[in-house]
Amino acid sequence: MKHGRLNSLFLVAIAILVIALISLTGCSENAESSFVVPTFEGPSQPPTEVTVEQLYAEYMVDEAAADARYEGKRLLFNEVEVVKVKRQNYTDSHGDDYLLSLYFITGPVKFKLRDFGIMQNIKEGYVLNIVGECRGLLKGFIIIEDCWVESVIGDIGTGGFVDIY
Repeated sequence: MKHGRLNSLFLVAIAILVIALISLTGCSENAESSFVVPTFEGPSQPPTEVTVEQLYAEYMVDEAAADARYEGKRLLFNEVEVVKVKRQNYTDSHGDDYLLSLYFITGPVKFKLRDFGIMQNIKEGYVLNIVGECRGLLKGFIIIEDCWVESVIGDIGTGGFVDIY
């Protein structure tokens, strides 16, 4: 009697194993045919090196031509001195007041950083290397957004919120 039960259990186990192998083989073929290989675009173009003065001069001569050349493009500015930092008072939900730095200005160019925490550490007189995207001329200023900065003179820290009160 025991021997009969073992044979039937053995046959059931073999049947389950065969069904599993068949279904796994079928799934692997479907998975391969529907597998999407991601495409790699490679590195983007290096930023175009330009000076604040050169960019402003080109915008003053022909705004449309300057937009065609620079708008939406990544630009590199070397050794830019921060002339003014635009700050704004902010009161949080707890009633605490903060003075937040929004962007900085050098001549006719406004630079808006990607990293809000680093922006809080920027001060007038710092000298920075900047890579950012040109958004064009707006209300007399050339707007450069999504900026990454490297300090030449001045400690910009590693980001994070700086309480200046």
